[in-house]
Amino acid sequence: LLVLVNSSTSTTSGIFIDWDKITPLQGLNLAAAIAFSFFLPGYALVTILNKKYKLRFLLKLLLAYLFSILITGFGGYVNGSFGYSMSNTTMYFIGSYILIFLFYLQQNNAFHRDSYHISAYLLNQSISKIGRRLLDNYSLVIVFSSLFALVIFYTYYLDDGKIVVDEWYHHGRALLVGSGLFKDLGATDLYIPPFFPSLLAAFFNLSGSPSVNAYVSISILNIVPVVAFYYFFIN
Repeated sequence: LLVLVNSSTSTTSGIFIDWDKITPLQGLNLAAAIAFSFFLPGYALVTILNKKYKLRFLLKLLLAYLFSILITGFGGYVNGSFGYSMSNTTMYFIGSYILIFLFYLQQNNAFHRDSYHISAYLLNQSISKIGRRLLDNYSLVIVFSSLFALVIFYTYYLDDGKIVVDEWYHHGRALLVGSGLFKDLGATDLYIPPFFPSLLAAFFNLSGSPSVNAYVSISILNIVPVVAFYYFFIN
């Protein structure tokens, strides 16, 4: 995934191309950028910090999401505030991810293991266990699948794969940050903090895709508040 992110940054020009022209490689690059911007670094950090307590998967996922946003957004914010364009800071993000990954491996004693072999029996057992849990919780599966389908319908189908309304405003602010014009944000709006456009700018650069396509691709993250509400409700 790191190789994909490193090879994809700043590889395309323009702000939008038709989705039917997106190549499979570009799709993989987008998926890798989403993983590193919104999930993987936070997951590694939560695992490193969580030494004593066994966190439930749902809480771990939500904390990973928040930590990852903090890492990506803070990196974009600091680089932008110094007047650097995002295309010049790619190695900062790659280096940060590698450092977190190495700490994660050390925390889990991965350097002292002889092999990483997973037997076919254990794999089949895991798949069977997942299947049983899905059947036992079929009502939850139906509800969350329906809500996720609504997210896809509203953000991809109805909007025809484009950003709409105030998303264009945030998109423009992100382009200012990404171009090294961070100080010009003050002239656009004094009351909206620059963290969100910094996060978007960093993600756009990591994705290597046209910025509008990249922005649309993260619409699936609209399901995360639903998951967060569910977690707090059951607790």
